[in-house]
Amino acid sequence: MDNHNEIPIEESGLSLEEYLDKAIRRKWLIIIPFILTFGLLGSFLTHSNFADILMTLSMGALGYAMKVYDYPRAPLILGIVLGEIAENALHLSLNLYGPAFLLRPITLLLIAITVGSVIIHLFGRIGNQ
Repeated sequence: MDNHNEIPIEESGLSLEEYLDKAIRRKWLIIIPFILTFGLLGSFLTHSNFADILMTLSMGALGYAMKVYDYPRAPLILGIVLGEIAENALHLSLNLYGPAFLLRPITLLLIAITVGSVIIHLFGRIGNQ
């Protein structure tokens, strides 16, 4: 399929690369209001609810506090993204197998790996003090 009537962006002179490069290299004080405006506007327009703006601001404050106090943010993001999926899978497994689900071999292996990693982390932290 030949598209001879398409004009590449670079040849048409519509490339925004040089303008975006200049904007990024400028001081962050110029860019931050735009990021905040579009972020808050996007969170409000999702459900047209002001509570979404408050949630966005509180998550931003939490993220900033985590950065200031050198707390890793990746586990929080993973928990938010995967939490509901894991909860639904646990509910389904408990409905299918009952409490005996916790005694299945793969479940015991995952529990042992989780407990082991927590213990190793705690001993590593105690050894560094």
